[in-house]
Amino acid sequence: MENNEGNIIDVTQNEEQLDNSDEQLQQHKKTFSQEELSQLIKERIARERKKSDERIKDAKESNDSNEVAYLLMVKLQKYMAIKIVYLLC
Repeated sequence: MENNEGNIIDVTQNEEQLDNSDEQLQQHKKTFSQEELSQLIKERIARERKKSDERIKDAKESNDSNEVAYLLMVKLQKYMAIKIVYLLC
């Protein structure tokens, strides 16, 4: 009987420790303002555009018309997706 009580106490203590660790995690989570989030998104989009433009330039220089067409299509799809997201927000 005493062994069962000891197990119950151990389980209760473990649950309390888990609850405390969840609270600590929530306290350390970083939150972003809308302005910060918008800035992060703009920076990410700019990096992706730069990469895309460089790949298109490389494909043009190597005279690979299929690659150029494909990359332009991908760039257009990304652009359209971004515009849709902005319209929905």
